[in-house]
Amino acid sequence: MIRNFQQSDIEQVMRIWLKGNEEAHPFIPREYWRAHLEMAREQIPLADVFVYEKDGMVRGFAGLADGYIAGIFVDTKYRCLGIGKQLLEHVK
Repeated sequence: MIRNFQQSDIEQVMRIWLKGNEEAHPFIPREYWRAHLEMAREQIPLADVFVYEKDGMVRGFAGLADGYIAGIFVDTKYRCLGIGKQLLEHVK
């Protein structure tokens, strides 16, 4: 199910954010993403964020900033299952 982000989702969202950025940008040192983790933790709740939840766990999320997609992230274990597509359709 796709629903609005809740502050209680922040730890799961940040785990997915960090892992996703490290995997998508192997040319950027991991330390960069870890150094920006707290800044992202503060910024994510300021955006319009929607999470894909299943069995009580966040499997992915999408964020909008000023009407533009700021990012779509899906937990590594749940990729290629259509979650990203569903999030994209939802935010459109």
